[in-house]
Amino acid sequence: MVYPDEVPIRETNPLRPLSPYAVSKVAQDMLGYQYWMSWKVDSVRTRGFNHEARGADRCSWRRTSPSRSPTSRRAGAHRS
Repeated sequence: MVYPDEVPIRETNPLRPLSPYAVSKVAQDMLGYQYWMSWKVDSVRTRGFNHEARGADRCSWRRTSPSRSPTSRRAGAHRS
């Protein structure tokens, strides 16, 4: 989670995972850091996330024309 006053996001922002998946990503990040600190194992730590423009429609993935949607081509249906 990122609070509005924390934008733009920096590497120093605290990690606040909100789901089990996010917790697993933080755990992997910390594990890589621990391996570096303990045994100097080279690793690359990234903090990837999905980017979305301000004001973007959150349901834009639903904008599929009827002729291209998976449900428009049911078994046995043919175009004329």
